[in-house]
This record gives sequence, C-alpha cells and structure tokens, in this order.
Amino acid sequence: MMSERKITNNPNNREEQWRVIYENSPLGIELYDVKGGLIDANRACLDIFGIDDVSAVNGFMLFDDPNLSEQHKKDLREGKPVKQEIFFDFDKVKKDSLYPTSKQGTINLDLSISPLVSSDTGANSGYIVYVSDITLRKNAEAMLLEQKRFAEKVIDSSAVATFVLARDHKVVLWNGACEELTGAGASEMIGSGDHWRPFYDHRRPTPADLIIDKKHETLPALYEKSNRSALVPDGIHAEGWYSNLNGKDRYIVFDAAPIYDSKNQLIVAIETLQDMTDYKRAEEDLDGRLAPVGLHDHHGDRLSGREAGEHGRQGAVVRRLLAIDGDDQLAGDDARLGRRAAALDGVHDLRQGVGGEVRDDDG
Repeated sequence: MMSERKITNNPNNREEQWRVIYENSPLGIELYDVKGGLIDANRACLDIFGIDDVSAVNGFMLFDDPNLSEQHKKDLREGKPVKQEIFFDFDKVKKDSLYPTSKQGTINLDLSISPLVSSDTGANSGYIVYVSDITLRKNAEAMLLEQKRFAEKVIDSSAVATFVLARDHKVVLWNGACEELTGAGASEMIGSGDHWRPFYDHRRPTPADLIIDKKHETLPALYEKSNRSALVPDGIHAEGWYSNLNGKDRYIVFDAAPIYDSKNQLIVAIETLQDMTDYKRAEEDLDGRLAPVGLHDHHGDRLSGREAGEHGRQGAVVRRLLAIDGDDQLAGDDARLGRRAAALDGVHDLRQGVGGEVRDDDG
C-alpha cells in the first residue's frame, strides 16, 4: 500500500500514468487550446479519422469543424459542455481541405466536448474531446428499426383484426382490420389502455392482458368458452358473443400469444380477433334443424350440429351444410336458396341412415 501511495502522490508518476492511459485508450481523445487549436490526439482518435500522424492536422481549429453545429460552438465558447451524435462526412473534410484522410463516405460519431476549466481560477484553459465511432451500433439500430417497421406493416396490412399490447398493457399497434371490426380507431387506442372498451362496459382483462400478467388460471372465470393454446406455449384461446360490437351482435374468437426476446423476456402480447358470427349462427340454426332428426351418439346422447358433423356418412352432409351456411354471405339469393335446399334434402336423408356411431330417434 505504501508503494502505491508513493506512486499516486508523485506528480511525475501521475503524469506518466495519464500519458499511458491517454495513448492506449480505445476512446478517441483530442486536446485543444483555449482558442480551439488542436494540441494533440491519441492513436484511437487518429484511426477514427483516417490520419497517419498528428502532425498532419497541426493547426486544425475546433471551431472550423463543419460537423459541429453552430449552437454547440456557441455553448463551448460560453464554457458549457456539449454532447452530440453526428453524421460525420469525410467528403466535407476533403472538399474544405481540412486535413488529409484515408477515409471516405460517412460514419456515425458520438462526441463529448468539455471546456477545461481551472478549479482554482475558473478560467478556461482549453477543450477536451472524447470521440467514439458508433457506426456499427447505429447500423444495427437502423436494421432493427426497419425490421420493426416491416413487422408492423405486415400486421397492419393483415386482413385479420390484430392488436398488440406492451408490458404496461398499453396498445402499441391496432391494425386497420381491428378498426373495422370494433369501430375504434387506432388514433384513440394506440398509447392507451382502453382496448377493453369495444367489448365490455367496464374495465376487465383481455386474453393479451392475462398473458402479460401470467394469469392464465383466471381464464375460465372470464370466458365461458376458453382454453390454453395447443400450438403456442402460454397462448390463450377464447370465444363468445358480444353485443353491439360496432353496431352488431358478433361472435368473436380471440387468440393471444406472448412474444419474447432472446433472453426469454416478454416484449409484447399479440391478440387476433376473428368474427365468426355467420358460422356460429349457421351452427345454431343447424342444431335447430337437426333436432327433429334426433342424431345421437352410441351412448344415446343427442349430438349438436358440430358434433354430428364429425361422424360418418351422415356427418359429411352436416359438414356440407355448415360450409354452405358459413359461405352464405358470399352467395346470391338464388344460389343461396338452391344450395340450402340441396343440403336440407341431405338432412332428410339422414333419417334413412341407421347404424355406425350415429342413429336417429326412430333407430
């Protein structure tokens, strides 16, 4: 400890330590006199600017640098430190013959410039500049931003209604299809936590909220029909009727999933909404039409239209009817009536189907 204290307290040794740190620093360092004239620059700094030897920039003036803004020059003259990220253009350097450089094109620099003010007199004795080449970082940020914009564009252009929540439950994306389905505009939703409003008359969590809060166990209490996703870990599926959703009663199917970063930390939760109203009404209508037919399973329990559609030859007719009713909105009146008549003929044919896993009441 004594030897370390002797070194620290020896002014000559402290100066030598500073010189070693200065020369070997990975950070570019420039020293200027009180008028802004360059005194010295370390090796890292010379490499950044493509300069072989500091003698090549003797006489360079800090305040003549075209890459330094006028406001920052003013601040420095007033004794204020400045910090900025700049887009450094070597073509400007060559055009103005500021100094010889082997570099060309542009780079991104992080600059920190401080006046060297005496603690005793308060007088400014010069300037010290710290320079760091951040081009790789800026390029990576630009690439990530481009990827983010692409992903947002894909979601926003999707025909499936989709919204995205950040970890604070605020909406970060609300696509056009979601606007069309819910009647709520992206401008009023993005940045807010009001994504529940189109569906409920009071604040309550959506499937995306449950994913963020990791409250999957509360799903059955909130949705009559729901389950954990079989395809996406921690994903959620739910569905149900919603009254006056953008002026209509709609049957909505929700699917929500988490999106994690490379460290498995949650970034956002994404939720899709599908309007299955026509299909659901067709299914319910089919249940009513099949009731007189009386389809049962082999235990004697009555089958719904959907369940009947999963069984044998009779099921093929049921599935056909479901498909036709689900596509009714795409058909003209004549085509719609014709196809339904044909399908209903098939339903009557079910009464003739005996045996297998499905039987009728007369069986």
